[in-house]
Amino acid sequence: MTTPRLGLTPTLAGIALCVALLSGLAAPAGAQSTSSFYYDSHGQLITTGRSDGLVRNYSYDLASNRTAASSQVLTPHAAPDRLASGEILFQGQWLNSPDGRFGMTLQADGNLVLYRHATGAALWGSNTLSRATVFLAMQSDGNLVLYGPQSQVIWMSGSHGANPNAAMQNDGNFVVTASPNWSTQTCCY
Repeated sequence: MTTPRLGLTPTLAGIALCVALLSGLAAPAGAQSTSSFYYDSHGQLITTGRSDGLVRNYSYDLASNRTAASSQVLTPHAAPDRLASGEILFQGQWLNSPDGRFGMTLQADGNLVLYRHATGAALWGSNTLSRATVFLAMQSDGNLVLYGPQSQVIWMSGSHGANPNAAMQNDGNFVVTASPNWSTQTCCY
């Protein structure tokens, strides 16, 4: 199994208690951006993530004074139906099949879910409901990984291989093309 690698340094152990979704932060004219804020059990801000790819981690000393903030810009997904190697999907964003019948989204409740749009039926879920999740990443090593606010792995596909991508297909299947391939096994609706 491939070990997830992201390059973000965890800053403060704790449980994310609050996720606030805001619209319109640092977005180009006419575009919509989403921001997520994660707090530890003491109410201190530990991570922010924006749909434009900016992730910022904060650390504190023993007296609860903020001592450091580090930032990293990740690559948001460009195509409406897929994640290429190195791209990410934030909460509230969708990957839709080219024909528009199916879609995969990272919900605010922490669950990654594949839906049939016509009926609203959930066909597959990552079973990460009520877990604090920040983004889904298609790593360059071929592993599709769902990360939490401290850069911890919440869920992963276990796939690996060169030149990976993850795509929402017209047949209702969400597939990672790596070796071995991984899919939601929701084909042929």
